Amino acid sequence: MTRIIHPTSQRRVFGPHLFWLLGLWLVGLLSAPAFGQTNVTVTSIAELRTYADADNHVVTVAAGDYWIDGSLTGPAFISLTGSNTVYDFSAAQLKLDTRELAGYGGVTNFSVMNIEGSNLKVNGLKLTGLDVDVDTDPDARRYSNRSANYLRISGTNNELNNAHIVTAGSNPYGYGDAFGKGAPPAGRDLPPGEGGVAFIGHNKTSGVLINGSDGGNASGFASGIKINGLDLDMNTFGHGVFVQGGNNIEIRNSSVTGQLFSSNDVINNPVYQEYGVNVYGQEMFPDILISGSEDGIRYYGDGTNLAWSEGLVIENVEVTNMREGFSLIAARGEVTVNNASAYGNETGFEPGLGTVITNSRGDVTNGPLLYYRQGYVDDTNIEIELVGDVPQVGRTWDVAYINGTNNVVTLTSDIDPDLLPADAYVRVGQRFNDWRHDLRDLDNTSLPADGVVVNNLTGQITVLGTNGDDVGGFSSAGTVNGGDGNHYDGVTLVLSGTRMTAKDAQAMGNNGSADDGTLDSNGSIVFDGATLELNPGVSIQDEKLTITGDGVDGKGALYSDGLTSTGTRFGSSNRSDESTIALNGDASIGVGIASNQMLVGRIQGTGNLTKLGAGILSMEKSSTLDGNLIIAEGDVVARGGVVNHDLTVMAGTSIKGIGNMLNTPEGLIQLDGTLDLNGRSSGTLSGTIGRLSGSGQFTSSNTDGGTLNFAGDTGNGLYSGSIDGKISLVKSGDNTQSLSGTMTHTGATTVNAGTLLINGTHTGGGDYTVNGGTLGGNGSIASHVVLTTGGRLSPGNANTFGSQQLTIGGDYSQADGAALALDIKDSLSVGGTTSLAGELELSSNNLSQYQIGNNVTLVNSTGAMNGKFNSISGVSMGTVNGLNAGLAVQYGANDVTARVSIMGDADFSDSVGNADIGAVFGSYQSTTDADWTIGDFDGDLDVDNADIGVVFGNFGATLPPQNALISSAAASLLSSDLADLIYNPRTGAVMLDGSEADGGRITNFVLESDDMFINTGALSNPFDGFFFTANAGEISASDPLATGLASIDFGSILAPNLTYAELVGLFERSTYVGELGTGVQSFDFVVTAVPEPSSAVLLIGLGSPLILRRRRKAFLF
Repeated sequence: MTRIIHPTSQRRVFGPHLFWLLGLWLVGLLSAPAFGQTNVTVTSIAELRTYADADNHVVTVAAGDYWIDGSLTGPAFISLTGSNTVYDFSAAQLKLDTRELAGYGGVTNFSVMNIEGSNLKVNGLKLTGLDVDVDTDPDARRYSNRSANYLRISGTNNELNNAHIVTAGSNPYGYGDAFGKGAPPAGRDLPPGEGGVAFIGHNKTSGVLINGSDGGNASGFASGIKINGLDLDMNTFGHGVFVQGGNNIEIRNSSVTGQLFSSNDVINNPVYQEYGVNVYGQEMFPDILISGSEDGIRYYGDGTNLAWSEGLVIENVEVTNMREGFSLIAARGEVTVNNASAYGNETGFEPGLGTVITNSRGDVTNGPLLYYRQGYVDDTNIEIELVGDVPQVGRTWDVAYINGTNNVVTLTSDIDPDLLPADAYVRVGQRFNDWRHDLRDLDNTSLPADGVVVNNLTGQITVLGTNGDDVGGFSSAGTVNGGDGNHYDGVTLVLSGTRMTAKDAQAMGNNGSADDGTLDSNGSIVFDGATLELNPGVSIQDEKLTITGDGVDGKGALYSDGLTSTGTRFGSSNRSDESTIALNGDASIGVGIASNQMLVGRIQGTGNLTKLGAGILSMEKSSTLDGNLIIAEGDVVARGGVVNHDLTVMAGTSIKGIGNMLNTPEGLIQLDGTLDLNGRSSGTLSGTIGRLSGSGQFTSSNTDGGTLNFAGDTGNGLYSGSIDGKISLVKSGDNTQSLSGTMTHTGATTVNAGTLLINGTHTGGGDYTVNGGTLGGNGSIASHVVLTTGGRLSPGNANTFGSQQLTIGGDYSQADGAALALDIKDSLSVGGTTSLAGELELSSNNLSQYQIGNNVTLVNSTGAMNGKFNSISGVSMGTVNGLNAGLAVQYGANDVTARVSIMGDADFSDSVGNADIGAVFGSYQSTTDADWTIGDFDGDLDVDNADIGVVFGNFGATLPPQNALISSAAASLLSSDLADLIYNPRTGAVMLDGSEADGGRITNFVLESDDMFINTGALSNPFDGFFFTANAGEISASDPLATGLASIDFGSILAPNLTYAELVGLFERSTYVGELGTGVQSFDFVVTAVPEPSSAVLLIGLGSPLILRRRRKAFLF
């Protein structure tokens, strides 16, 4: 069996041996005869017994060792029953062979020595129990029949001074009470754990018993007993000093020291192996230390079978390695403990009714420092300091268990703050469930704690149980509150993996005030994986809450089912309410029931906030949250400054502003639900965001509406959702915002910077004013568009294939210093009047689709076209038809077009010659009009040397025979002959009568891909043969081209053996495909319609890039 002696703590104020040594010099004084006393000296136990009932004596036991024999003088070997007598044992050593205990203590209360007179003083007693002749007499019985005490004190005003007692002789020893406390196995008629019935019959031997002569009768109680300087070494199972009927007891300058044993000795015992549990029905913790004895200082009483003991003074007492240090639960009356120490005990201090403990200390090495065993222990006042070492592995680490009513407890600490683990708690309203837990306790977790004040300065967390009610005080490390109506100071904690339910307004303890700087110190913290839940209708004010994570069940770190009314609150919009929710990392708030709401106050901190649950979260104060807001479920109502970074509104969710909630100049609003910019009953609101994306609804339910400012400088917004209500838009940032949904908002739109693309439809809105930046897109705007100086309009979308048009339903006005930027594939359509000034910025890409002579429409206007551009940039195109081409801008009554011309061709003759030189020199230095025809080929409003250089640089350039596109209007395809299908690429004219061929010889036949098809039926072709000759002189539409005078050589590419019927069949099987980029009608041929040999030749002539294409568009060259 493993036996461990706990070292004496360095915190001991006066060690017990020092007490004993210091007391020796007092023996003479204490033993000095008083007036009228008789002095005697005895030299044997027998002689001592003759003076056991002496009155008014001073009895000195001579020096020597005295073995106490087994002859009884009553229920003890020695009983001192006189009065006013002093017994001096300071020179003697009393010894007891534990075999002498055999046969005694079976029925009556047996003691080795009794002090039961009155006004007796026993000084310097040294009484030691010894296991003698163990080797030669191993089978001897060395314990009493049932129980024994080494010393029993009763009577009145008796004193024990400077005694040293060493106990021995109990059975079993080394298992504590793991197998029971005394009842023999014959009484074991209950299952394990019920009633604590012993598995093994215990023969207890205690140290010092104080009781009355008649047991439970209070009139026979011991009274006025004083113990001073006791040094008690407990080597038996039993109590150190215990009171079973005594009033006004004093114990001073004393110590009780037990021994510790390994719990593995219990587990390895055959009895434990038989039952698998200890006497309490619990599994034994392995590898822990348990005391071999019971309590150091113990009071008994229950008010029924044993009257309460009243009055106790304990001062300068140290208890070490016992089951409990100071077990005072049964003490009544005035009970004071001062300068007491408890080290290595399984429980340090256990107060009783009215107990006062001051200037005391203890450790939690083997169990809690303080324990209120029952909920009826009231009106105590406790001050204890935590000292010592770290708890042993496997034991409960909690510092204290505090229960009862009107108890005031102050716990301080003198240990390293990191010595104890974080979960070494100070618990209030909870039961200590160690391995001694009784299965008959139906509520095995909680005890009542009402009106308790706990000042926890240990640096360990305070935990209030569900029965904690009206608890006050302070916790330096924070409080976990599971009770109701509590009013403590300090931070409230909700630990990971737990849920705290706030049942009332005091759920978070005292609130503090920001004015006096206590809001932080009285705040609350919800750790990651924890949930603070507000019961519906609970309103918490003036509280700071820090949250992290999504809660214990993923429904929110802060959660409530809410109410349809506004009664569920954590903070409010009131200025006097200083409530704040601070994020410490990403966190979520949940409102669980649809249409119900929970109100919160200001939100701040760093992290992303996610709204969970189907209900409504009403954010009632302006906030400074440094993170994104994500509405994953349900709805949000928000005041000013709630959105300071990105906002995500998922599909099926909404956010409604009752203040200027959007304050995020670089934030992304991902809107797939509904965003109500202004949900107030009156007044306008504004919002500032970086960019808007998603496919939701942006609206204002308030008819006063507000303004949304796109202020982002980085990133692009792509929003395909709707915008409605009285909302005005401002684009002030440098990035690009695209709006491609259905827009019916009635406010004005202002572009000051960046790019705003209208790719959807906007009807019913106010004017668009472009003061800076760019307005563009391929959608439609029903209102007027005004470009002021610095503004820019750019129809279409950059890097987008195909022609695009921006439609303005109202008027378009462009001021000096403004610009219209067009890729010539795009155009602007104006439903009202067009007023031009400023600059035209042209760009041209995909030049292969253009030919010299093409005309492209840049602007068309239903109303009048007023003014011209002051300057034109981007005139030069590059190479078209092998020539240096440019764009000649021309103004019509209702349009602005650009002709693809040879650079320097002022008269559009498709050649550059003397006439063009004359035009340039005739207008030299003109600065009145950026007109191509007067020689301003670069569009800079100045005919200068650069323009002369253009003419001379391209002099002699002439358009060679060009491609003729087979095309026509769909309606004419059924009746036109082939001549009617000739199109002049120089003029861009569709020649239904075949005119204006201009003498160009058609030399080639090209196929081009297109996938848009309309069936048109068969063609009639009156010509015969492979050639058709045109008269170059007959170019007037009024003078039709005669059949047979023009020549179309299909045979040069199509196979020479292509018959007329095959050629006609080729046209008959063609498919009308609408306009090409040139604006004319055209139709498609199916290659497989050509006979196989001819088809192969055709594809070889076209080149490999076209071989894999099935459908081809037809051109004639």
